[in-house]
Amino acid sequence: MIVEFFGLPATGKTTVSKLLAEQNGFVLVRINTRREWFFYNILFFLKHPLKFIKGLSYIINASVAWKDFYYKFMNCFVIHNAKYQKAKRFSNAVIDQGYFQNLLSVFGEPKTADFFIGYLKNFIYPEFLVVLELSFDKRKERLARRGYGVREDFPKSQVEIWREASEKNYLSAKSVLNKSGVNFEIFNSEKSPKELVEAIINKLKNGSY
Repeated sequence: MIVEFFGLPATGKTTVSKLLAEQNGFVLVRINTRREWFFYNILFFLKHPLKFIKGLSYIINASVAWKDFYYKFMNCFVIHNAKYQKAKRFSNAVIDQGYFQNLLSVFGEPKTADFFIGYLKNFIYPEFLVVLELSFDKRKERLARRGYGVREDFPKSQVEIWREASEKNYLSAKSVLNKSGVNFEIFNSEKSPKELVEAIINKLKNGSY
């Protein structure tokens, strides 16, 4: 079983996914070497050539400059392809950020729900998608406490454009999850990580997803 996490920055994806893996027999999937990048992407291409080509075309079309393309190519394409292929090696695997996170990470402008319906066809779905949700003010507080944001090596103006787009794209993406065919549940991240893990495990045990 593959469990994937999805949500805006500072909703707790990394913290909760780590706790889920540490205490419940899941493997938190990490790609640690360039050899893994290469091997699992070749494997992905051989198994899903059309998805590979279409996924890459979205990355190219959504990039505004070389630096932007390289960031998205490595973090939203190469790493995610490799994570999914590696996750299949384990009985129970956790992906803290995978293909669904691309709905927020790839596009620097707001997209419609219809656009995301088409985009989702290029994904390989997990058995269960955990959507973590938190209010804007709470997320802002968490980002301030942890002392760093996202894409800090990019110009601030570009980051603000992406952040505004991701807020709108989250709403559009969430609205089409029911139509996508993915098994998902939305969890309120105001709960503690322990409470969230317990709620996720209960969903998995009960098969109510």
